[in-house]
Amino acid sequence: MKLFTILSPVNQHAEAGQQIRTGLSSIQELLLSRPTASGEYRQVTQPRQLMHFNSQVQSEVFESSDTPSWTDCSKKPPYFVGEEALYVPTSEPYHLSWPMRRGRLYEHNGPGGSLTSILANIEIIWGHVLQEQLEIPLKDLKHYRAVLLIPDVYVHKQVKGLVNMLMNSLGFGAVIVHQESVCATYGSGITVACVVDVGDQKTSVTCVEDGLSHRASRFTMEYGGSDVSRLFHSLLARCGVSLPELDLSRPPDVVQMQGLKETSCHLNQNQHGVSQYTLEIHRTGGTLVRYKMRLGDECILAPMALFRPLALGLQGSSLIRSQTRAEPDGDDPHDEDYLRQTQRQSWAGRIAGSKKDNPDSMGREASEQNLSNLDDPSAAMDDDSNDVPEIMPSTGTATLQYHPV
Repeated sequence: MKLFTILSPVNQHAEAGQQIRTGLSSIQELLLSRPTASGEYRQVTQPRQLMHFNSQVQSEVFESSDTPSWTDCSKKPPYFVGEEALYVPTSEPYHLSWPMRRGRLYEHNGPGGSLTSILANIEIIWGHVLQEQLEIPLKDLKHYRAVLLIPDVYVHKQVKGLVNMLMNSLGFGAVIVHQESVCATYGSGITVACVVDVGDQKTSVTCVEDGLSHRASRFTMEYGGSDVSRLFHSLLARCGVSLPELDLSRPPDVVQMQGLKETSCHLNQNQHGVSQYTLEIHRTGGTLVRYKMRLGDECILAPMALFRPLALGLQGSSLIRSQTRAEPDGDDPHDEDYLRQTQRQSWAGRIAGSKKDNPDSMGREASEQNLSNLDDPSAAMDDDSNDVPEIMPSTGTATLQYHPV
Protein backbone atom coordinates (compact mmCIF):
# COMPACT_ATOMS: atom_id res chain seq x y z
CA MET A 1 0.00 0.00 0.00
CA LYS A 2 1.41 3.35 -0.97
CA LEU A 3 1.06 6.02 1.71
CA PHE A 4 1.08 9.76 1.32
CA THR A 5 2.47 11.51 4.40
CA ILE A 6 0.37 14.19 6.04
CA LEU A 7 3.32 16.41 6.83
CA SER A 8 5.31 18.12 4.13
CA PRO A 9 8.43 16.18 3.20
CA VAL A 10 11.69 17.45 4.61
CA ASN A 11 13.16 19.94 2.18
CA GLN A 12 16.27 18.66 0.46
CA HIS A 13 17.37 21.79 -1.37
CA ALA A 14 20.90 22.96 -0.71
CA GLU A 15 19.94 26.13 1.14
CA ALA A 16 17.41 24.48 3.49
CA GLY A 17 19.71 24.19 6.51
CA GLN A 18 21.02 27.73 6.28
CA GLN A 19 17.53 29.04 5.58
CA ILE A 20 16.11 27.37 8.71
CA ARG A 21 18.98 28.62 10.88
CA THR A 22 18.53 32.16 9.59
CA GLY A 23 14.80 32.04 10.27
CA LEU A 24 15.25 30.71 13.81
CA SER A 25 17.86 33.38 14.54
CA SER A 26 15.42 36.04 13.36
CA ILE A 27 12.74 34.67 15.70
CA GLN A 28 15.14 34.61 18.65
CA GLU A 29 16.18 38.20 18.00
CA LEU A 30 12.53 39.21 17.90
CA LEU A 31 11.79 37.48 21.21
CA LEU A 32 14.86 38.97 22.91
CA SER A 33 13.94 42.50 21.82
CA ARG A 34 10.54 42.47 23.54
CA PRO A 35 10.20 42.66 27.34
CA THR A 36 7.82 40.40 29.20
CA ALA A 37 4.80 41.62 31.19
CA SER A 38 7.04 42.07 34.26
CA GLY A 39 9.49 44.26 32.33
CA GLU A 40 12.20 41.62 32.16
CA TYR A 41 13.87 40.40 29.00
CA ARG A 42 14.00 36.77 27.98
CA GLN A 43 17.12 34.68 28.44
CA VAL A 44 18.20 32.42 25.60
CA THR A 45 18.19 28.70 26.36
CA GLN A 46 20.83 26.83 24.40
CA PRO A 47 19.98 23.33 23.10
CA ARG A 48 23.27 22.01 24.45
CA GLN A 49 22.12 22.83 28.00
CA LEU A 50 19.16 20.49 27.54
CA MET A 51 20.74 17.74 25.44
CA HIS A 52 22.79 16.22 28.29
CA PHE A 53 19.71 15.75 30.47
CA ASN A 54 17.27 14.71 27.74
CA SER A 55 19.61 12.15 26.17
CA GLN A 56 19.68 10.20 29.47
CA VAL A 57 15.91 10.10 30.00
CA GLN A 58 14.38 6.65 29.68
CA SER A 59 10.85 6.13 28.42
CA GLU A 60 8.09 4.91 30.71
CA VAL A 61 5.71 2.35 29.19
CA PHE A 62 2.18 1.81 30.50
CA GLU A 63 -0.85 -0.12 29.46
CA SER A 64 -3.71 2.19 28.53
CA SER A 65 -7.21 1.85 27.16
CA ASP A 66 -7.12 5.38 25.74
CA THR A 67 -5.04 4.47 22.70
CA PRO A 68 -5.97 4.09 19.03
CA SER A 69 -6.44 0.65 17.53
CA TRP A 70 -5.83 -0.69 14.06
CA THR A 71 -8.80 -0.69 11.72
CA ASP A 72 -10.52 -4.05 11.30
CA CYS A 73 -10.18 -5.00 7.63
CA SER A 74 -11.49 -8.56 7.91
CA LYS A 75 -14.65 -7.79 5.92
CA LYS A 76 -12.63 -6.16 3.11
CA PRO A 77 -14.89 -3.15 2.47
CA PRO A 78 -14.21 -1.21 -0.72
CA TYR A 79 -13.02 1.88 1.18
CA PHE A 80 -12.37 3.44 4.57
CA VAL A 81 -12.99 7.11 5.35
CA GLY A 82 -11.52 9.49 7.91
CA GLU A 83 -9.74 8.21 11.00
CA GLU A 84 -10.37 4.60 10.02
CA ALA A 85 -8.31 5.15 6.87
CA LEU A 86 -5.36 6.45 8.93
CA TYR A 87 -5.16 3.27 11.00
CA VAL A 88 -5.37 0.71 8.21
CA PRO A 89 -2.40 -1.71 8.62
CA THR A 90 0.25 -1.32 5.96
CA SER A 91 -0.06 -5.00 5.10
CA GLU A 92 -3.59 -4.51 3.76
CA PRO A 93 -4.10 -3.87 0.01
CA TYR A 94 -5.47 -0.33 0.33
CA HIS A 95 -4.24 2.89 -1.24
CA LEU A 96 -4.33 5.92 1.05
CA SER A 97 -5.07 9.13 -0.85
CA TRP A 98 -5.57 12.78 0.03
CA PRO A 99 -8.07 14.58 -2.24
CA MET A 100 -7.08 18.00 -0.89
CA ARG A 101 -3.70 19.55 -0.19
CA ARG A 102 -2.58 23.09 0.56
CA GLY A 103 -6.16 24.35 0.57
CA ARG A 104 -7.20 23.12 -2.87
CA LEU A 105 -7.88 19.90 -4.73
CA TYR A 106 -4.66 17.92 -5.04
CA GLU A 107 -4.19 17.45 -8.76
CA HIS A 108 -0.97 15.63 -9.68
CA ASN A 109 0.49 13.32 -12.31
CA GLY A 110 0.44 10.18 -10.16
CA PRO A 111 -2.30 7.54 -9.77
CA GLY A 112 -5.61 9.12 -8.81
CA GLY A 113 -4.31 12.62 -9.47
CA SER A 114 -6.79 13.65 -12.16
CA LEU A 115 -9.67 15.98 -11.33
CA THR A 116 -12.16 13.21 -12.15
CA SER A 117 -10.54 10.80 -9.68
CA ILE A 118 -10.33 13.44 -6.97
CA LEU A 119 -14.00 14.35 -7.33
CA ALA A 120 -14.91 10.65 -7.18
CA ASN A 121 -13.01 10.32 -3.89
CA ILE A 122 -14.68 13.40 -2.44
CA GLU A 123 -18.07 12.03 -3.48
CA ILE A 124 -17.33 8.84 -1.56
CA ILE A 125 -16.20 10.78 1.54
CA TRP A 126 -19.16 13.16 1.59
CA GLY A 127 -21.64 10.41 0.80
CA HIS A 128 -20.24 8.26 3.63
CA VAL A 129 -20.45 11.14 6.13
CA LEU A 130 -23.99 12.02 5.08
CA GLN A 131 -25.20 8.46 5.53
CA GLU A 132 -23.16 7.29 8.54
CA GLN A 133 -22.73 10.48 10.58
CA LEU A 134 -25.76 12.59 9.66
CA GLU A 135 -28.00 9.60 8.90
CA ILE A 136 -29.35 11.13 5.69
CA PRO A 137 -30.05 8.60 2.91
CA LEU A 138 -28.60 9.68 -0.40
CA LYS A 139 -31.99 9.20 -2.08
CA ASP A 140 -33.40 12.00 0.13
CA LEU A 141 -30.77 14.59 -0.82
CA LYS A 142 -33.10 15.97 -3.49
CA HIS A 143 -35.05 17.56 -0.64
CA TYR A 144 -31.90 19.28 0.77
CA ARG A 145 -29.94 22.35 -0.25
CA ALA A 146 -26.16 22.54 0.16
CA VAL A 147 -23.86 25.48 0.90
CA LEU A 148 -20.44 24.99 -0.66
CA LEU A 149 -17.69 27.10 0.91
CA ILE A 150 -14.76 27.64 -1.45
CA PRO A 151 -11.32 29.13 -0.70
CA ASP A 152 -10.80 32.84 -1.24
CA VAL A 153 -8.18 31.99 -3.88
CA TYR A 154 -10.01 29.37 -5.90
CA VAL A 155 -9.64 27.50 -9.18
CA HIS A 156 -12.71 27.93 -11.38
CA LYS A 157 -12.69 24.46 -12.93
CA GLN A 158 -12.40 22.83 -9.49
CA VAL A 159 -15.38 24.80 -8.18
CA LYS A 160 -17.34 23.86 -11.29
CA GLY A 161 -16.48 20.18 -10.75
CA LEU A 162 -17.58 20.29 -7.11
CA VAL A 163 -20.90 21.90 -8.00
CA ASN A 164 -21.54 19.31 -10.73
CA MET A 165 -20.72 16.54 -8.27
CA LEU A 166 -23.11 17.92 -5.62
CA MET A 167 -25.94 18.48 -8.08
CA ASN A 168 -25.62 15.56 -10.49
CA SER A 169 -23.80 12.83 -8.56
CA LEU A 170 -24.99 13.27 -4.97
CA GLY A 171 -28.30 14.75 -6.10
CA PHE A 172 -28.79 17.84 -3.92
CA GLY A 173 -31.84 19.93 -4.77
CA ALA A 174 -29.84 23.17 -4.95
CA VAL A 175 -26.34 24.47 -4.23
CA ILE A 176 -25.16 27.93 -3.23
CA VAL A 177 -21.46 28.78 -3.52
CA HIS A 178 -19.74 31.37 -1.35
CA GLN A 179 -16.24 32.25 -0.19
CA GLU A 180 -15.20 31.11 3.28
CA SER A 181 -13.92 34.51 4.42
CA VAL A 182 -17.20 36.24 3.63
CA CYS A 183 -19.19 33.57 5.46
CA ALA A 184 -16.85 33.96 8.44
CA THR A 185 -17.79 37.63 8.69
CA TYR A 186 -21.47 36.75 8.37
CA GLY A 187 -21.13 34.28 11.21
CA SER A 188 -19.35 36.85 13.37
CA GLY A 189 -21.95 39.55 12.66
CA ILE A 190 -19.44 42.09 11.31
CA THR A 191 -19.26 43.87 7.96
CA VAL A 192 -15.57 44.80 7.72
CA ALA A 193 -12.72 42.49 8.67
CA CYS A 194 -9.30 41.15 7.75
CA VAL A 195 -9.84 37.39 7.84
CA VAL A 196 -6.76 35.26 8.59
CA ASP A 197 -7.22 31.48 8.35
CA VAL A 198 -4.31 29.35 9.60
CA GLY A 199 -5.02 25.80 8.49
CA ASP A 200 -3.05 22.59 8.57
CA GLN A 201 -1.33 23.13 5.21
CA LYS A 202 -2.13 26.69 4.17
CA THR A 203 -2.59 30.19 5.56
CA SER A 204 -4.93 32.64 3.84
CA VAL A 205 -5.43 36.38 4.29
CA THR A 206 -8.39 38.28 2.86
CA CYS A 207 -9.99 41.69 3.42
CA VAL A 208 -13.80 41.71 3.46
CA GLU A 209 -15.95 44.82 3.27
CA ASP A 210 -19.76 44.84 3.16
CA GLY A 211 -19.94 41.19 2.21
CA LEU A 212 -17.40 41.42 -0.62
CA SER A 213 -13.95 39.86 -0.68
CA HIS A 214 -11.58 42.27 -2.40
CA ARG A 215 -9.71 40.42 -5.10
CA ALA A 216 -6.48 42.37 -4.68
CA SER A 217 -6.30 41.44 -0.99
CA ARG A 218 -6.62 37.66 -1.40
CA PHE A 219 -3.46 35.71 -0.71
CA THR A 220 -2.86 32.07 0.17
CA MET A 221 0.50 31.00 1.60
CA GLU A 222 1.32 27.32 1.34
CA TYR A 223 2.37 26.65 4.90
CA GLY A 224 0.42 25.92 8.07
CA GLY A 225 0.14 23.73 11.13
CA SER A 226 1.73 20.63 9.58
CA ASP A 227 4.89 22.61 8.80
CA VAL A 228 4.98 23.79 12.41
CA SER A 229 4.70 20.15 13.54
CA ARG A 230 7.62 19.17 11.32
CA LEU A 231 9.74 22.04 12.64
CA PHE A 232 8.83 21.18 16.24
CA HIS A 233 9.93 17.58 15.66
CA SER A 234 13.35 18.75 14.42
CA LEU A 235 13.72 21.21 17.32
CA LEU A 236 13.03 18.39 19.79
CA ALA A 237 15.74 16.28 18.16
CA ARG A 238 18.14 19.23 18.41
CA CYS A 239 17.81 19.31 22.19
CA GLY A 240 18.15 15.56 22.68
CA VAL A 241 14.50 14.40 22.41
CA SER A 242 14.74 11.69 19.76
CA LEU A 243 11.30 10.02 20.15
CA PRO A 244 12.24 6.79 18.35
CA GLU A 245 8.61 5.62 18.48
CA LEU A 246 7.57 8.25 15.93
CA ASP A 247 8.11 7.78 12.21
CA LEU A 248 6.66 10.73 10.32
CA SER A 249 6.23 8.63 7.17
CA ARG A 250 3.37 6.78 8.92
CA PRO A 251 0.04 8.61 9.29
CA PRO A 252 -0.71 7.32 12.86
CA ASP A 253 2.62 8.71 14.08
CA VAL A 254 1.96 12.01 12.32
CA VAL A 255 -1.30 12.30 14.28
CA GLN A 256 0.66 11.74 17.51
CA MET A 257 3.20 14.43 16.53
CA GLN A 258 0.42 16.90 15.90
CA GLY A 259 -0.98 16.11 19.34
CA LEU A 260 2.40 16.81 20.96
CA LYS A 261 2.53 20.14 19.15
CA GLU A 262 -0.94 21.13 20.33
CA THR A 263 -0.23 20.25 23.98
CA SER A 264 3.30 21.71 24.19
CA CYS A 265 3.63 24.69 21.84
CA HIS A 266 2.47 28.18 22.79
CA LEU A 267 2.84 31.89 21.91
CA ASN A 268 3.10 33.16 25.49
CA GLN A 269 6.13 35.46 25.50
CA ASN A 270 5.97 35.69 29.29
CA GLN A 271 6.77 31.98 29.56
CA HIS A 272 10.50 31.50 29.17
CA GLY A 273 13.38 29.56 30.64
CA VAL A 274 13.76 25.81 31.06
CA SER A 275 10.60 23.90 31.98
CA GLN A 276 9.79 20.22 32.34
CA TYR A 277 7.29 18.73 29.92
CA THR A 278 5.59 15.35 29.84
CA LEU A 279 5.39 14.00 26.32
CA GLU A 280 2.93 11.14 25.88
CA ILE A 281 2.77 8.93 22.80
CA HIS A 282 -0.32 6.76 22.43
CA ARG A 283 0.72 3.67 20.52
CA THR A 284 -1.71 1.39 18.74
CA GLY A 285 -2.38 -1.76 20.70
CA GLY A 286 -2.98 -0.26 24.16
CA THR A 287 0.52 1.10 24.94
CA LEU A 288 1.28 4.54 26.36
CA VAL A 289 4.89 5.79 26.15
CA ARG A 290 5.80 8.73 28.40
CA TYR A 291 8.87 10.96 28.44
CA LYS A 292 9.66 13.65 31.02
CA MET A 293 11.87 16.12 29.19
CA ARG A 294 13.26 19.59 29.72
CA LEU A 295 12.50 22.11 27.00
CA GLY A 296 13.30 25.76 26.55
CA ASP A 297 12.41 28.03 23.65
CA GLU A 298 11.56 25.12 21.35
CA CYS A 299 7.89 25.36 22.30
CA ILE A 300 7.60 28.98 21.13
CA LEU A 301 10.09 28.91 18.26
CA ALA A 302 8.00 26.42 16.26
CA PRO A 303 4.69 28.36 16.18
CA MET A 304 6.51 31.68 15.77
CA ALA A 305 7.70 30.36 12.40
CA LEU A 306 4.26 31.30 11.04
CA PHE A 307 5.44 34.92 11.31
CA ARG A 308 8.95 34.11 10.05
CA PRO A 309 8.30 31.39 7.44
CA LEU A 310 11.97 31.35 6.48
CA ALA A 311 12.43 29.03 9.49
CA LEU A 312 10.23 26.40 7.83
CA GLY A 313 12.81 25.82 5.11
CA LEU A 314 10.28 25.97 2.29
CA GLN A 315 11.24 26.79 -1.25
CA GLY A 316 9.21 26.98 -4.44
CA SER A 317 7.62 29.22 -7.01
CA SER A 318 4.03 28.90 -5.72
CA LEU A 319 4.44 29.41 -1.96
CA ILE A 320 2.23 32.51 -2.23
CA ARG A 321 -0.82 32.39 -4.48
CA SER A 322 -3.23 35.14 -5.49
CA GLN A 323 -6.42 35.11 -7.52
CA THR A 324 -5.84 34.83 -11.27
CA ARG A 325 -8.13 34.82 -14.27
CA ALA A 326 -9.92 31.57 -14.97
CA GLU A 327 -8.86 29.48 -17.92
CA PRO A 328 -11.20 29.53 -20.94
CA ASP A 329 -14.04 27.03 -20.53
CA GLY A 330 -15.37 25.48 -23.72
CA ASP A 331 -18.55 24.35 -21.94
CA ASP A 332 -19.36 27.87 -20.74
CA PRO A 333 -20.27 30.34 -23.52
CA HIS A 334 -20.19 33.17 -20.99
CA ASP A 335 -16.79 32.49 -19.42
CA GLU A 336 -14.35 35.22 -18.40
CA ASP A 337 -12.89 35.56 -21.88
CA TYR A 338 -16.36 36.20 -23.29
CA LEU A 339 -17.23 38.72 -20.57
CA ARG A 340 -13.94 40.55 -21.03
CA GLN A 341 -14.38 40.80 -24.80
CA THR A 342 -18.01 41.92 -24.36
CA GLN A 343 -16.94 44.63 -21.96
CA ARG A 344 -14.31 45.70 -24.47
CA GLN A 345 -17.00 46.05 -27.13
CA SER A 346 -19.12 48.04 -24.68
CA TRP A 347 -16.24 50.43 -24.00
CA ALA A 348 -15.56 50.79 -27.72
CA GLY A 349 -19.22 51.66 -28.29
CA ARG A 350 -19.18 54.24 -25.51
CA ILE A 351 -16.00 55.84 -26.81
CA ALA A 352 -17.35 56.02 -30.37
CA GLY A 353 -20.61 57.57 -29.16
CA SER A 354 -18.84 60.06 -26.94
CA LYS A 355 -16.52 61.19 -29.71
CA LYS A 356 -19.47 61.59 -32.08
CA ASP A 357 -21.44 63.72 -29.62
CA ASN A 358 -18.47 65.70 -28.33
CA PRO A 359 -15.24 65.27 -30.26
CA ASP A 360 -13.21 67.13 -27.61
CA SER A 361 -14.53 65.19 -24.60
CA MET A 362 -12.03 62.32 -24.82
CA GLY A 363 -8.61 62.19 -26.32
CA ARG A 364 -7.20 59.32 -28.29
CA GLU A 365 -4.71 58.37 -25.60
CA ALA A 366 -7.47 58.08 -22.96
CA SER A 367 -9.58 55.97 -25.31
CA GLU A 368 -6.76 53.54 -25.98
CA GLN A 369 -5.95 53.39 -22.27
CA ASN A 370 -9.52 52.42 -21.38
CA LEU A 371 -9.49 49.64 -23.95
CA SER A 372 -6.08 48.33 -22.89
CA ASN A 373 -7.22 48.14 -19.27
CA LEU A 374 -9.74 45.48 -20.24
CA ASP A 375 -6.93 43.25 -21.57
CA ASP A 376 -4.61 43.85 -18.60
CA PRO A 377 -4.91 41.07 -15.95
CA SER A 378 -3.56 43.48 -13.33
CA ALA A 379 -6.15 46.14 -14.07
CA ALA A 380 -8.21 47.46 -11.19
CA MET A 381 -11.53 46.04 -12.38
CA ASP A 382 -12.98 43.22 -10.32
CA ASP A 383 -12.62 39.90 -12.14
CA ASP A 384 -15.25 38.34 -9.90
CA SER A 385 -17.97 40.74 -10.92
CA ASN A 386 -21.17 39.06 -12.06
CA ASP A 387 -22.69 42.20 -13.56
CA VAL A 388 -24.45 41.54 -16.86
CA PRO A 389 -22.61 43.24 -19.76
CA GLU A 390 -24.51 46.09 -21.36
CA ILE A 391 -24.02 44.67 -24.86
CA MET A 392 -25.37 41.14 -25.20
CA PRO A 393 -25.88 39.39 -28.53
CA SER A 394 -29.39 38.36 -29.37
CA THR A 395 -29.90 34.59 -29.18
CA GLY A 396 -32.86 32.35 -29.71
CA THR A 397 -32.68 30.70 -26.28
CA ALA A 398 -31.97 31.97 -22.78
CA THR A 399 -29.02 30.41 -20.94
CA LEU A 400 -28.36 30.51 -17.20
CA GLN A 401 -24.66 30.13 -16.42
CA TYR A 402 -22.95 29.69 -13.06
CA HIS A 403 -20.23 32.11 -12.03
CA PRO A 404 -18.90 31.75 -8.45
CA VAL A 405 -18.83 34.74 -6.11
